Amino acid sequence: MGANRLHIVYGAVSFVLLVLMVIGFSYCGSYKGKTQNLAQVLSDRNAQNEQLTKELDRTKQNLVAKSTQADRQEEALSVLRKDIRSVANEKTKVEQEKVSLAELTASLQKEMEAREIESTELKGR
Repeated sequence: MGANRLHIVYGAVSFVLLVLMVIGFSYCGSYKGKTQNLAQVLSDRNAQNEQLTKELDRTKQNLVAKSTQADRQEEALSVLRKDIRSVANEKTKVEQEKVSLAELTASLQKEMEAREIESTELKGR
């Protein structure tokens, strides 16, 4: 009966080893699957990162272009403001000359009415 028991013990140990091997192999397969999944996720993330990097570069280029355009418009606005000040100054001068001319015309009219000034015609003028 000792030999029979020994066969039973060896059989049980063999079964346990077999079960452990099956568990180990299934774990390895599961690990391999997880590794493949992680590799795919990493690949996808790298592709997304590359896409986002390209988009960021385009956005930076657009920003530089818009900034340059804004600088040009700011310069143009500065020139227009200077022109507006110049036109306003000219307008003020013209209005002052208009007032002076009106005063001079009124003064001449009074003198002509008072007959203090004589007018003569020279060559049709």
